[in-house]
Amino acid sequence: MISSSYEIIANLLLSEAEFLACKERYVGDVLRILEQRAGDEARLILKRRRAQPELLCTEISDALSGEINSHYARLFRYFQTRPELPLREPFRRALLAHLPALLREEPRFRRRLTRLPPQYRAAILAAEIGSSLVYRGDREADFEDAIRLHVQRYFVKS
Repeated sequence: MISSSYEIIANLLLSEAEFLACKERYVGDVLRILEQRAGDEARLILKRRRAQPELLCTEISDALSGEINSHYARLFRYFQTRPELPLREPFRRALLAHLPALLREEPRFRRRLTRLPPQYRAAILAAEIGSSLVYRGDREADFEDAIRLHVQRYFVKS
């Protein structure tokens, strides 16, 4: 599923001639992304397995998928209702982080982000941020940050 989304991105941002000219690099970039994602998941599965040895790795993997999908759904709705955000900082950086290095590093391709339909930009951000929250997040620190922000917003007078 993830590799087909990169095919769609290539189709939207590159001409056929451009794709054929840089196909080897693009495919290599996508493979590196897939390896990184697989490594992220494996590390987190093993970390959670050490914390909960009674769980099977497949159960942990299913739980991770559920967490990512939950974040994805909420983030997708958020960005869909705010189509201007994905091209603004810092969201633009998250959008670029999702892309293969070729598209991220080459200015001529990076400038084409506006070619991505708003719904697709929302989906990319939802996937990138949702998976990052799970694979790189610290649940306790994230919870603490949310509490601090809530208290600051509602209980501290300006």
